[in-house]
Amino acid sequence: MAALDFHCPAKDLAATGCKDPSSCLYPFPGLPHKYIHCDHQGVAHEKDCPSDQIWDNVGKACTHPRKGRRS
Repeated sequence: MAALDFHCPAKDLAATGCKDPSSCLYPFPGLPHKYIHCDHQGVAHEKDCPSDQIWDNVGKACTHPRKGRRS
């Protein structure tokens, strides 16, 4: 499912090609259990963390809330 109203940053796409699994990952605004992954074509995709985890934008991974550093 495409992430609504999110435009993948052109600078990130140019720098990494968004081909690495840990590149082009962003927090989903207002929903800590989701994140956005931009593919190599610059298309944003909504992704879910496991039900007991939230997105950690510093570590670029889903993590348990007590360990998360969502910033």
